[in-house]
Amino acid sequence: MNNGGGGAGSRSCWPGMQVLVIVGAVVATVWLWRLLRWLWVAVLARPLAQKEQLRRYGARSGRAWAVVTGASDGIGAGLAQELGVLGFHVVLVGRDAEKLAAAQAAVCTLNEAVEVVWVVSEAADVSVENVRGVLEQAQEAAARHGGELRILVNNVGQGQGGKQRLGDLSLPEDASMDVIDRVLRVNCVYAVQLTRLFLRHVLERPGSAGAVLVINVASCAALVPATPFSALYAASKAFNRAFSLALAGELACKRLLHHDHVRPVDVVAVSPGFVESRLTGMAKSPLCCTAREHARAVLDRITRSRGRAIDLVPHWKHGAMLGLVRGLAACVPHEPLLITRVMPGLLRLSGRFRNFSIKD
Repeated sequence: MNNGGGGAGSRSCWPGMQVLVIVGAVVATVWLWRLLRWLWVAVLARPLAQKEQLRRYGARSGRAWAVVTGASDGIGAGLAQELGVLGFHVVLVGRDAEKLAAAQAAVCTLNEAVEVVWVVSEAADVSVENVRGVLEQAQEAAARHGGELRILVNNVGQGQGGKQRLGDLSLPEDASMDVIDRVLRVNCVYAVQLTRLFLRHVLERPGSAGAVLVINVASCAALVPATPFSALYAASKAFNRAFSLALAGELACKRLLHHDHVRPVDVVAVSPGFVESRLTGMAKSPLCCTAREHARAVLDRITRSRGRAIDLVPHWKHGAMLGLVRGLAACVPHEPLLITRVMPGLLRLSGRFRNFSIKD
């Protein structure tokens, strides 16, 4: 009797085991597909990408122009240099004429065949007149040389500053409000205004053909569970990413509804990690790449995606770092515990924010 009962119990377990096997097979298939896709993007498609680097947007045509904001140094300067290497004429936008002139010389040194002009603009001034002035000067430069605008890189960014932390009540109220206002204007509003005017220009331009690219530079700070002492900066970069994804969807819908009669516009959110630049104050290290290394990774990934990428962490160092942080975060079962205890504790141990205090 006992053996019969045991046999019946064993038979009743089989349906549950079959479900587990099916679920396991599905999960394994998904992960295998992701691995194969990563191998294709990261390794196998590289020769094709190098041959056709940004041809979709007019690379080496002699007529394509790119507008890069925050181009004085760092990520913006790196992207401008790599675009110049690919044969794009470049409009550098920044607020320091001396640094822009140096950035112009750097691009021309890499490729003497391209035209490089610069426009001085204060990104904290988000008035329509200021933003329109940038785009009009870019249009005039392209028109003078028989070209057209094909790429917009919204890179300009503003950090909170070492002492401007939102929880520090010892700071003067006016100073805190000025920082909040400036970060949101520079990181969010300026990019939206410039993108709106750029899209109106490229979509309404008669006789224009060929795809157009908009790159919005966000940050890995918007992708990790929490970034203490960078609350405003991380939130503004999360805005950049969300804006990019939503805009990509809107433009795809518009093109679909109009039966492909609308000029294709690719919108890509790029989320870098640690990059050697003035804003981060970092030097090259195992977790930090140079601006040109990051720029090459960005353009390489966009090329290999063939217009299908909308959300990228392009450099392998940053992808590995993000995966590590997310993996560690998954080990903490309670997210509030992670945000309010674990990460502040690690920062305190590092001594980086030892002088931070909240006064009653």
